[in-house]
Amino acid sequence: MSVAGMLVILWVLLAALLAVSPARRWAGVAVWVLLAFGIPLLGLVTWEHGPVAGSLLFVLGILLLSWPRMPVSRRVQRWLWRAQ
Repeated sequence: MSVAGMLVILWVLLAALLAVSPARRWAGVAVWVLLAFGIPLLGLVTWEHGPVAGSLLFVLGILLLSWPRMPVSRRVQRWLWRAQ
């Protein structure tokens, strides 16, 4: 696996963890940090793997940054509270 591929996996995991974290205080900062690292990473992937991979990664990034995960995390929390 290339370095760009490993960095993409790390970015996706970080974005997913930040999206479900309850800390709303740093939400704006987290989005800007993800964008600051994601845009150069998108360029690196496009350069190494071509425009198709870059386009797919661009769509994945848009979905990760705009998908509303809070209702899902609230459902999981309610389910966990009921299980106790």
